[in-house]
Amino acid sequence: MVGTGLRGPALTQKAEPSVRKRFWPAKLSPTFVKNTAGLYLDTLTSYLFPLITLPYVVRVLGARGFGLVAFAQSFVSYINVIVDFALALSGTRAAAQCLHNRVQTSQLLADALGLRLALAFGLLPGVLLLCHSVAAFREAREIILILYATAFATALSATWLFLAFEAMWLLARINLLINSAVIVGIFLLVRSPEDTEIYAVLLAAGPVAGSLVSLLLAFHRFSLSPLAPRLAGVLSTARQGAALFLSQTSIALYTTGNSFLLGTLASKEAVGYFAAADKVVRAVLRLVAPLTTAIFPRMVNAAQRSGEELRVKARRLLSVYGALGAGLALALWLAAPWVVGLFFGPTFLASVPVLRILSAIVFLIALSNVLGLHVLLPSGRDRAFTAATLAAGLWNVLLAWLLVPRWHALGMAWAVVGSETLVTLMMAAASWKLFVTKAG
Repeated sequence: MVGTGLRGPALTQKAEPSVRKRFWPAKLSPTFVKNTAGLYLDTLTSYLFPLITLPYVVRVLGARGFGLVAFAQSFVSYINVIVDFALALSGTRAAAQCLHNRVQTSQLLADALGLRLALAFGLLPGVLLLCHSVAAFREAREIILILYATAFATALSATWLFLAFEAMWLLARINLLINSAVIVGIFLLVRSPEDTEIYAVLLAAGPVAGSLVSLLLAFHRFSLSPLAPRLAGVLSTARQGAALFLSQTSIALYTTGNSFLLGTLASKEAVGYFAAADKVVRAVLRLVAPLTTAIFPRMVNAAQRSGEELRVKARRLLSVYGALGAGLALALWLAAPWVVGLFFGPTFLASVPVLRILSAIVFLIALSNVLGLHVLLPSGRDRAFTAATLAAGLWNVLLAWLLVPRWHALGMAWAVVGSETLVTLMMAAASWKLFVTKAG
């Protein structure tokens, strides 16, 4: 993987006089708009489409069945974070810096595939051992092993290349067809609590198909050559992405890993109540996520040109995201009883207070996304980003251990809010020193 090139002279150059004037026109260029539209379409099909089936699934599977699937999904999602090895960030950043060198991009893809596949195969024996020897895992063994197919889907995915090339519109339309087929399959085949394994197969089928298509399409669309991974290249990819990998695994401890963590400390019914509320919050967060992802490579380029340009853009983004996050959080808190009643029915009323507590993280994540993804990472401050996420992940585990045994799903919700508060404050401190003041 090529070097980041984000620190040093680029951040000390004088700002171009037209930085402020050309921020919005550059942001709204045709390529940016089309790519952002593709990201929103992909979000709609990959993350918001499942909300269509959610009311049906929770009623068919019940709190325990839905909790088992949520526990397995959360655990495998953490495996996927490890297999991804932060290439969604480090790979996108590296590819964005060698877009016009097809040989270098081809080798970057080959080395990334080598690293990811090695991790997917290497982690499988440990998962099998857990499913055989630990009670919490044995209970959901079949579902976990089915969903492990998504680890190989993560390994093969080339979505990060489409992000770097700002070509998500093409991939998103294909994912629309794949995920539409999955939704139809859920309504046709999942008919009772005994169909949890069928539901798991359908959940895994979408990512597997999407990843295979993205890989084949990347070679054709970007004129890449099929190269063999090099051991030196694989090790270099791992080394250069290590800091971001640590941060991503830490983030998973207080995001995708929460249902898994809760399931080791409380009943699967409690997992079901928490997961129901958490899915609603994550769906709301996904409304902003595509824009966040689309802006990332442009903030990387801004950091390369000028530290002042990055500061100007970061201030504006922080204002916009802060206002948007506060509005969405308030709306979610007010609508919690109606949302739970509509999506999950009267048997999930215990999810209402959980959803109200979790609504606070919409505002916190809006701020931390700008401070972390759009300020610290583009400026090459991977260590500060990692330190904040690692501290939050460990804090989340400690809070869960203290709160969940007594308050169950509510305790997990408060642990998540506490963790998001910590990561936001730490990223704000690091960003303030670099970009709010003129010094440095």
